[in-house]
Amino acid sequence: MCVISGTKYPTTNIYFSCISTAYATLKHELIEGPDYIKQMCRRMIVNFEKYWHDFCVILAIAAILDPRDKFAFVEWCYKRLYVGDYVFEFKKVKDSLFSLFLNYASNSVNVPANVGERRHTECTSRSSSTILQSQFLQVLLFLMNNV
Repeated sequence: MCVISGTKYPTTNIYFSCISTAYATLKHELIEGPDYIKQMCRRMIVNFEKYWHDFCVILAIAAILDPRDKFAFVEWCYKRLYVGDYVFEFKKVKDSLFSLFLNYASNSVNVPANVGERRHTECTSRSSSTILQSQFLQVLLFLMNNV
């Protein structure tokens, strides 16, 4: 199944695992592969890294916000990709996510701490954008507290 193109367009959270696997494979073949593969991988990695460094944080954040993946999955991928310095690279992802959260929190309405405990009838009276904002806020707070 081709995840990147086709008639059904997947969401961004799916790309991180596929693209990070491709990157890990290129890095592995650069070290372990036959000479002709190593030469090809050197050229491919140069091109790949131009785009990877621009989009890896965005893709990682999308994967973290996916209920199936979380921080642990992205950290595991970063350990495979950045063997010695994965902590520094993973910190970029965490810092970007927390910065996104703080920016969101400073621009959103004040959301009561018990918003998730309200009954459904109370929530239906609120506008759908406010409900989405509070749900997003709850997810990010949960992620921050469980890292």
